[in-house]
Amino acid sequence: LLVIAISGVTASIIVDGVEVTTDSTLTPVMAGPHRLVFAGRAGRAGGFHGVLDEIRLSSVRRSDEWIAAQYLSMTDAFVSFDVPMQNATLSRTTVLNLEPQTSNLTLRSVPPGLELTVYSEVEKSPSTHEVIVNAATTISAPSPQMLDGTLYEFVAWSDKGAATHEIATSEKDETLTAIFRATTKRVRRTSR
Repeated sequence: LLVIAISGVTASIIVDGVEVTTDSTLTPVMAGPHRLVFAGRAGRAGGFHGVLDEIRLSSVRRSDEWIAAQYLSMTDAFVSFDVPMQNATLSRTTVLNLEPQTSNLTLRSVPPGLELTVYSEVEKSPSTHEVIVNAATTISAPSPQMLDGTLYEFVAWSDKGAATHEIATSEKDETLTAIFRATTKRVRRTSR
């Protein structure tokens, strides 16, 4: 399992759940109409020759433990097989319905309309999500972002958390706001 995790201008390469190297000289990755190229360079011959079994894209940086668990689950290391039961007849069936307590989490941005992430789902703000009370919930404010021709960079969350961080949701409906500021940094455009 090969993972390339990009956060801002830093990329980490993780092989089978173990980080093997990092590179902090990348051009920032941002949402936009840019072409996404895997294992090669846009417009150039060469690059990767072979089969890619699976590609996953996530707007949230996964922990090294999560990546290792994904690798182990693909190699059946999380699953053990036992001797089959001799008697395949069911003697009884039990049904368990789980109905967790939920509340609403509203994510807003200043200015409105920027993309925010909860449960790895990217949506334009404001957006409201049903969440499980007291569950660890990851929220993220990707940065930088382009909105109406202006480039914005993340400044702070209203709860003082980092751009990507976990929150424990409460029984009451809650609103969190991501603050962004316009930046004068130039965006390098690529030709199609």
